[in-house]
Amino acid sequence: GLTRPSEALGFSLVSAAFCPQALSVASQCLLSYRLDDSYIASIIVYDLQASPCATIANNLLLGSVGCIAWSGCDDEGKVLFPGTYLLRVQAYALSGKNYSKTFVISILPP
Repeated sequence: GLTRPSEALGFSLVSAAFCPQALSVASQCLLSYRLDDSYIASIIVYDLQASPCATIANNLLLGSVGCIAWSGCDDEGKVLFPGTYLLRVQAYALSGKNYSKTFVISILPP
């Protein structure tokens, strides 16, 4: 049958703009995924100068369907400054397949 867009394989952003200080669901960046194999993923946030700011996942084993949340904090636990960032997903399957995608995300001021 036809695959509905919500069932397409790969990664998609549930919330591209979020405010870490908000008291709501929009206080996190949510990345959902649907995969056809077991993948090991690295997910890193970069600033617009391509400097790494935060490691969300490093060699994380992913199931076929799931969601990953990021709080907007760097690797030391400090909230990043409001602005635009790049979220880069790189995933590799043992079968040899690989997946790479970059998303634009925004941290909103409180």
